[in-house]
Amino acid sequence: VHSAGGISEARAREIAQEEDKKLKLTK
Repeated sequence: VHSAGGISEARAREIAQEEDKKLKLTK
């Protein structure tokens, strides 16, 4: 696993969680 890819994956996961929270809040 490349460290850069790992960071990107972790970042994408964080963003996805934030977006999911926003969607749940709007609903």
